Amino acid sequence: MVALPKKNGTIHHIDAKMHGGLPRPYLGMSGIGDACWRKLWYGFHWVNPQEHPARTQRIFDIGHLFEQIAISDLKAEGCFVFRVDCEGNQIELTGKVGEEQEEFIGFAGHAKGHPDGRIIGLAEMPNQVLTLELKTMKEEKFLAFKKQGIEKSNPVYYGQTQRYMLEMGCTMCFFLALNKNTSEYWWEFIPLDREFAEELKRKEKVIIISDEPPERGYSSGNYNCNWCDYYAQCHAGIDPQENCRTCDYSDLEEDGIWSCSNPIISDSKDYKLSTEEQRKGCSHWEKGWGL
Repeated sequence: MVALPKKNGTIHHIDAKMHGGLPRPYLGMSGIGDACWRKLWYGFHWVNPQEHPARTQRIFDIGHLFEQIAISDLKAEGCFVFRVDCEGNQIELTGKVGEEQEEFIGFAGHAKGHPDGRIIGLAEMPNQVLTLELKTMKEEKFLAFKKQGIEKSNPVYYGQTQRYMLEMGCTMCFFLALNKNTSEYWWEFIPLDREFAEELKRKEKVIIISDEPPERGYSSGNYNCNWCDYYAQCHAGIDPQENCRTCDYSDLEEDGIWSCSNPIISDSKDYKLSTEEQRKGCSHWEKGWGL
């Protein structure tokens, strides 16, 4: 047997790579169900963007690959999975990585959502169009889903389905999950709770327009904070990362635009910032937004 290197081998190099670090430029509808408003606000303001290791990236990638498998299985049973374009046309989906999805734009262009698709032809309700949401889960979370349902076992996923149904005009979501340990399927039909979905929509707006972090959701010793990317800023008073979203000179505009009012940067009072400029920041950064 050929001896494998203790270090500096091919797989070691793969696993040493870091991914991410470039935060999305909008507040995602997919996470709006999170109970901690402060966490969502921090994420929207890029308080502490994080890279993640290759292993975590593989988890994300496997989740994307699962979509193609699940949609293929559903199509084999006579279902039609699709998106609706801006002209109202139904475009068939395959689940392939990089495939265009529907995009829903929330308050002032600063919130967005990208559902997995729509589905019709399920045996339980063959003539009804449903929101489709596909997830992979580690066994612990999968078993909790089977026992408790998604509303109790994962409120973030539940909020995601509600927010998407509201935007899509659907009254039911077909939520299909895969156990990553055993490849078992489990599913749930989730009805629209319009009042709750509208509350999530209002929550998006409040987070976006808030000019300082919302109140802390938990005390520093709470288990919900143990793995939070923003613990140091929230509970230990560590300064945020320096970028335009944490700078006192930045402000929000309509259509998802951020602007800079620093006269040193531009003669224009409201200089429009590109996403790249926001991420990079400048040497004139001053901590703002109540941070």
